[in-house]
Amino acid sequence: MGILEISQMVGIITQVAALGVSIGVFWWNSKQKRHEAMYAQANSISVRLWKDANSKGNNQYAVICNRSDNMIYDVVLAPSVPNKGTPFIHTRGTGTPLPPVPSGQWCTPFSTAGLNGMCAFPWVAIAFTDSRGQSWIRDAMGHLSTIKQSPLDAFGTELPATYADIIEFPIR
Repeated sequence: MGILEISQMVGIITQVAALGVSIGVFWWNSKQKRHEAMYAQANSISVRLWKDANSKGNNQYAVICNRSDNMIYDVVLAPSVPNKGTPFIHTRGTGTPLPPVPSGQWCTPFSTAGLNGMCAFPWVAIAFTDSRGQSWIRDAMGHLSTIKQSPLDAFGTELPATYADIIEFPIR
């Protein structure tokens, strides 16, 4: 085998390797784009507790922030407590179902009664269905994950559900 045949063989091997790398990069990029599309709306949803210091009494609200352009559906809030090694603790049947939540910031009166104690810091978890039909849960630690069941089932919400009202935030 001469030098010419060896150089041709090296050239062919190099081209095949480059084609393999190109296919791998294309596959990886398409996988990343699918992942980003799947999480796009869910990453734009958050919830926090807010106490209205300007009103009489101790009014506490859950503030839902939907920074996406689409509504979220089957929204359920549940009181929870962040805990070491446990993402959140909630009591089944304590979920508060909400109507579909449009873009923007919205709030609803929300109670965390009974979630007090040593080192307990009450918070709120949210479960919802995005515009693509995927159900999600964001726990009290802020972790986002997909769920197989509906948000109403995730928090053991009694059916038929009574939906809480939402009002635009900030409260005027």
